[in-house]
Amino acid sequence: MSGAASFWPGFLGIVVLVAGIAVYWRDVEARARNPMALTALGPVFVASALAAFAGEHFSAAASLATLVPKWMPERLFIAYFVGAAHLAAAVSFVAKRYVRWSALCLAVMFALFIILMDLPGALRHPEVRMAWSLAARETTFAIGALALFAISTWNDRPRHAEAIATIARFWTAFVLVFYGIENILFPQFSPGVPDAVP
Repeated sequence: MSGAASFWPGFLGIVVLVAGIAVYWRDVEARARNPMALTALGPVFVASALAAFAGEHFSAAASLATLVPKWMPERLFIAYFVGAAHLAAAVSFVAKRYVRWSALCLAVMFALFIILMDLPGALRHPEVRMAWSLAARETTFAIGALALFAISTWNDRPRHAEAIATIARFWTAFVLVFYGIENILFPQFSPGVPDAVP
């Protein structure tokens, strides 16, 4: 990875993280007596990751454009557009503006990634383990965005929000088990765990 390609994801991620902590810190202080007070920073961590993804899309757009389905026009533009969408969602979460719409649009975008790229790739090559891992990862991103949507609609529609939150919990549990099995079956791919003594 070139210097620019590695600089921008880190820079944008850190800037959004610091700004988000500054904005959300009052929420943490308001829950100071609650042992789960730091969960108020959840949207900040999501925003930071999205900003880092945006930096990757801006600095490595040409290589990411090759992942866009070939039948779609203007693949390079789509790579930049997705980066802009990631950054817009990150700013929305940190600024606490239009969070409901940003979370919903983010969930739809990740769902489109699954439908247009990840699931077709996994079905075309079912023997490729990484294809299923990517499909599970992108689905987790979509479910996470839906969970943020549920939080933002909790006061208006608590029953719907609770249903979405329950789906998010079960999906998270499923993915943890899925990745755990993957690490047991394929320990050579586990990060930081050498599979053999040199």
